[in-house]
Amino acid sequence: MGRHFGRIFCAFSTVRIVITNGLRRAALGAEALSAFLQQTTHTERREYDVFTSLLGMDEGRLESHIEKADSTEEIHNLADMIQKGAGASCADDTKSMKGAIIDWITPPDGHLTPPLNRRLKSTRGYRHEATGALLCPANLDWNDPQTKEKLANGLLIVAGHSWPLFLYENSKYDPEKPWDGLLKGKILITAFKHVFIAPSSVDSADDVAAKGGNAQINGMKHVTKASLVYIATQVRFALSSASTWSRTDKDTDSETFYNSLITTLEDPRFAVEVNDIIRWWNHKIFPHSKPDAVVVPVTGSPLDRILQQQIEQEFQAAGAAASAAGPGSSS
Repeated sequence: MGRHFGRIFCAFSTVRIVITNGLRRAALGAEALSAFLQQTTHTERREYDVFTSLLGMDEGRLESHIEKADSTEEIHNLADMIQKGAGASCADDTKSMKGAIIDWITPPDGHLTPPLNRRLKSTRGYRHEATGALLCPANLDWNDPQTKEKLANGLLIVAGHSWPLFLYENSKYDPEKPWDGLLKGKILITAFKHVFIAPSSVDSADDVAAKGGNAQINGMKHVTKASLVYIATQVRFALSSASTWSRTDKDTDSETFYNSLITTLEDPRFAVEVNDIIRWWNHKIFPHSKPDAVVVPVTGSPLDRILQQQIEQEFQAAGAAASAAGPGSSS
């Protein structure tokens, strides 16, 4: 339970806190809750959004479990199960991407110089040309030898809110048009398919949506903002020289990075730009899933007509049998 939660809703949430605070706020009543959400901080508003998303998981079965819980301890046990599932999926994704990302950044029919070990990360980050060029903050020039040296030696400290070049399409950042190409880097698409569809889908030219994979298993039909940020955070960590994923890791500052991205994507002032990004991603990952799409009516379809005719024939046969038996007969 909860394996998909961290991927598509929030990678750094403490589920116990989310559920406890969510239940307390839900008990305020509609009017008081509305007033609270209008006046509170973005962090608390997002926490409540995560809570409502959590209740909708597994077709609402989780909400039913919470409603039937007889004690706080039971709710805490449920929260711990979700937390454990989310942690396990995050660990699995980190482990699988650790080696796979070397393949993704290796030039076609080429090699990396010097080679990078798929299992060891100590030579990654700003210490290697390939990973450093992707991790370099977008507002710095990786081709500047002094910048490169200072990043490699730790004389330039990169905080989580300094977004790397790999977030941008073709690693091209225009300071005059900071939205252009944002979250459209090729490595993000590859990593998204690796996690949400299947590792085998990365090298396939087939329709991504047709494969279904993990997304289909978990009922995921469109790309979420949090899922994009989760993938970006995993890619950033995989490229780095850090050996352990941790929300408190100051070297990668992953939680700050995650929060800076998700806060920007959820800011209503940027709704137009963000909606364009989400549409672009849905076309890439779920090309046949459209917001205004409807299911073709079943009524009148071949299957519907076959079943209907069968029912009519059975009804007629039963009527004929009853007539043949005559009045007063019993079975």
